[in-house]
Amino acid sequence: MMKMRTMMKMMKMRTMLSTLLLLLQLHTTAPTTPPNTADLMAELRAMGGGAINNLEDITEAIQVFQQVQDKFTIEKQLLGTSTDPKTLKFWSALQAIRTKENSMIFLRSMQNEGRSVKEYHGSNFGYGIVFYTGFETLIRAVYAATQRPPPLNIIVFGSNLGTEVLYLYQLYGHVAQSIVGVEILTQLSSFAHGNADLHGFPPVLQFHCHDALHTDKALLQNSDLIWIDNQVWDVALNIKMVSMLQQAPLKKHALIVDFASFKQAHIHQNFLQASLFEEVTSNEWRLPTSWAGNNPGAGVRVYQVL
Repeated sequence: MMKMRTMMKMMKMRTMLSTLLLLLQLHTTAPTTPPNTADLMAELRAMGGGAINNLEDITEAIQVFQQVQDKFTIEKQLLGTSTDPKTLKFWSALQAIRTKENSMIFLRSMQNEGRSVKEYHGSNFGYGIVFYTGFETLIRAVYAATQRPPPLNIIVFGSNLGTEVLYLYQLYGHVAQSIVGVEILTQLSSFAHGNADLHGFPPVLQFHCHDALHTDKALLQNSDLIWIDNQVWDVALNIKMVSMLQQAPLKKHALIVDFASFKQAHIHQNFLQASLFEEVTSNEWRLPTSWAGNNPGAGVRVYQVL
């Protein structure tokens, strides 16, 4: 009985997270005020098949809406006013992503494609935003704490529209040999590739459309940094990802950044079993995201390959 209650609680929490991620994407960049509750409910029901009707979620999402707007304002002040051509090119590509993700048509289409992937449950295809300023702060702090040289070869698993791939190019493009985004959904990978081409990014940026679990071993073996964008991946998929990494010929001292194991203790333990990885600790690693709200940020864990 207790096990059943625990499972039901976990399913409810996962649904709440997916609901909130969807809510936050309804109107993120263009408007200056949030849409009204009735409009939110109508759009959510259209996307969720009528299953979403929690007004508390709506209220919370509207509160978070303003926080998201504040983060976008900071991004614009930092990047949009730069006189550096490299930064302005990055900002232009990032604006294209922000425009794309600020569309219910895009989100519904993404969800539909996700439902067509038979291997995985639809909950694995939620969507949220990682903000550049917080991302830069986190990555620089990780590399300062570990005293690592800049990464030459990088993989982003779950690269969506190419956001983190572009972030990492902005940070390390001057030395990087390859920054590879791996994304299972065709429309996300295609947009990321086209956006990079349109804005004149070099072949250092690569976008592979396939299941992350089937990543080429030579690519893994060469990587100095592996970023896993697995905030909404279910437990089964995350365990398979950890198992795949444990069996891969990873580079010694490579770093792995992971969302899911921050709150899922058994996923964290799976990383540490067999003594193939050890955790890099520095209090708590936090990353500002669209779903973190007033919290210090979404938690991540950082591991290094032994």
